[in-house]
Amino acid sequence: MRVELKKIGSDKRHTFLAEVGRDGEKSGWNGEIVITILLKNIRLKKTGQIVANHLWFTKGIQFEDSECEEGDEIEFSARVAEYGKGWQGRKAEEIGEDSFKTDWKLERPSKIKVVSKEVRI
Repeated sequence: MRVELKKIGSDKRHTFLAEVGRDGEKSGWNGEIVITILLKNIRLKKTGQIVANHLWFTKGIQFEDSECEEGDEIEFSARVAEYGKGWQGRKAEEIGEDSFKTDWKLERPSKIKVVSKEVRI
Protein backbone atom coordinates (compact mmCIF):
# COMPACT_ATOMS: atom_id res chain seq x y z
CA MET A 1 0.00 0.00 0.00
CA ARG A 2 1.25 3.45 -0.87
CA VAL A 3 0.73 5.03 2.54
CA GLU A 4 2.37 8.34 1.65
CA LEU A 5 -0.03 8.85 -1.27
CA LYS A 6 -2.95 8.15 1.05
CA LYS A 7 -1.69 10.83 3.46
CA ILE A 8 -1.65 13.46 0.69
CA GLY A 9 -5.35 12.92 0.01
CA SER A 10 -7.39 13.29 -3.15
CA ASP A 11 -8.88 16.74 -2.63
CA LYS A 12 -6.67 18.56 -5.17
CA ARG A 13 -3.90 18.21 -7.76
CA HIS A 14 -0.27 18.20 -6.64
CA THR A 15 3.05 18.60 -8.44
CA PHE A 16 5.43 15.64 -8.46
CA LEU A 17 8.95 14.84 -9.67
CA ALA A 18 9.93 11.41 -10.99
CA GLU A 19 12.54 9.51 -12.96
CA VAL A 20 11.32 8.07 -16.26
CA GLY A 21 11.77 4.30 -16.47
CA ARG A 22 11.14 1.93 -19.32
CA ASP A 23 8.15 1.58 -21.59
CA GLY A 24 5.94 -1.46 -21.29
CA GLU A 25 2.64 -2.77 -22.59
CA LYS A 26 -0.57 -4.30 -21.34
CA SER A 27 -3.74 -5.67 -22.87
CA GLY A 28 -6.61 -3.22 -23.21
CA TRP A 29 -10.18 -4.15 -22.34
CA ASN A 30 -10.94 -5.28 -25.90
CA GLY A 31 -7.60 -6.99 -26.57
CA GLU A 32 -5.61 -4.13 -28.10
CA ILE A 33 -2.06 -3.46 -26.91
CA VAL A 34 -1.75 -0.37 -24.68
CA ILE A 35 1.71 1.23 -24.31
CA THR A 36 2.66 2.10 -20.72
CA ILE A 37 5.45 4.07 -19.07
CA LEU A 38 7.12 3.44 -15.73
CA LEU A 39 7.86 6.35 -13.38
CA LYS A 40 10.28 5.68 -10.51
CA ASN A 41 11.13 7.44 -7.25
CA ILE A 42 8.06 9.65 -7.35
CA ARG A 43 8.25 12.49 -4.88
CA LEU A 44 6.19 15.49 -3.92
CA LYS A 45 7.83 18.57 -5.39
CA LYS A 46 6.98 20.79 -2.44
CA THR A 47 8.74 18.62 0.16
CA GLY A 48 10.92 16.21 -1.84
CA GLN A 49 9.35 13.31 0.07
CA ILE A 50 9.11 10.02 -1.85
CA VAL A 51 5.44 9.02 -2.11
CA ALA A 52 5.85 5.90 -4.29
CA ASN A 53 8.84 3.90 -5.47
CA HIS A 54 7.17 3.30 -8.84
CA LEU A 55 3.90 3.74 -10.74
CA TRP A 56 2.83 2.67 -14.23
CA PHE A 57 0.87 5.06 -16.46
CA THR A 58 -0.73 4.65 -19.85
CA LYS A 59 1.64 6.40 -22.24
CA GLY A 60 -0.81 8.86 -23.72
CA ILE A 61 -0.27 11.96 -25.79
CA GLN A 62 0.78 13.97 -22.73
CA PHE A 63 3.92 11.82 -22.32
CA GLU A 64 4.62 11.80 -26.06
CA ASP A 65 4.38 15.61 -26.23
CA SER A 66 6.89 16.02 -23.39
CA GLU A 67 9.50 14.01 -25.35
CA CYS A 68 10.71 12.37 -22.13
CA GLU A 69 13.03 9.39 -22.39
CA GLU A 70 14.25 6.71 -20.00
CA GLY A 71 16.51 8.23 -17.34
CA ASP A 72 15.09 11.77 -17.62
CA GLU A 73 13.67 13.54 -14.59
CA ILE A 74 10.21 14.99 -15.14
CA GLU A 75 7.79 17.24 -13.31
CA PHE A 76 4.05 16.68 -13.60
CA SER A 77 0.75 17.47 -11.98
CA ALA A 78 -1.63 14.69 -10.89
CA ARG A 79 -4.41 13.79 -8.49
CA VAL A 80 -4.21 11.02 -5.87
CA ALA A 81 -6.91 8.37 -6.29
CA GLU A 82 -7.94 5.19 -4.51
CA TYR A 83 -8.35 1.92 -6.41
CA GLY A 84 -8.94 -1.74 -5.67
CA LYS A 85 -6.51 -4.46 -6.67
CA GLY A 86 -6.47 -8.22 -6.38
CA TRP A 87 -8.91 -11.01 -7.04
CA GLN A 88 -12.62 -10.86 -6.27
CA GLY A 89 -15.47 -13.33 -6.52
CA ARG A 90 -14.90 -16.90 -7.65
CA LYS A 91 -11.15 -16.49 -8.28
CA ALA A 92 -10.63 -15.22 -4.71
CA GLU A 93 -12.61 -18.20 -3.41
CA GLU A 94 -10.43 -20.60 -5.47
CA ILE A 95 -7.28 -19.05 -4.04
CA GLY A 96 -8.76 -19.35 -0.57
CA GLU A 97 -7.87 -15.90 0.64
CA ASP A 98 -9.18 -12.37 0.57
CA SER A 99 -6.72 -10.92 -1.92
CA PHE A 100 -8.68 -7.76 -2.77
CA LYS A 101 -7.08 -4.67 -1.26
CA THR A 102 -7.35 -0.91 -1.52
CA ASP A 103 -4.30 0.93 -2.82
CA TRP A 104 -3.47 4.44 -4.01
CA LYS A 105 -2.28 5.77 -7.36
CA LEU A 106 -1.77 9.00 -9.27
CA GLU A 107 -4.19 9.71 -12.08
CA ARG A 108 -4.67 12.22 -14.89
CA PRO A 109 -1.06 13.36 -15.22
CA SER A 110 -0.72 16.74 -16.94
CA LYS A 111 1.71 19.63 -17.35
CA ILE A 112 4.49 17.11 -17.95
CA LYS A 113 7.87 18.67 -18.58
CA VAL A 114 11.42 17.38 -18.59
CA VAL A 115 13.41 18.90 -15.71
CA SER A 116 16.74 17.26 -16.57
CA LYS A 117 17.87 14.98 -19.37
CA GLU A 118 20.00 11.94 -18.71
CA VAL A 119 23.47 12.39 -20.15
CA ARG A 120 23.75 9.94 -23.05
CA ILE A 121 27.14 9.05 -24.48
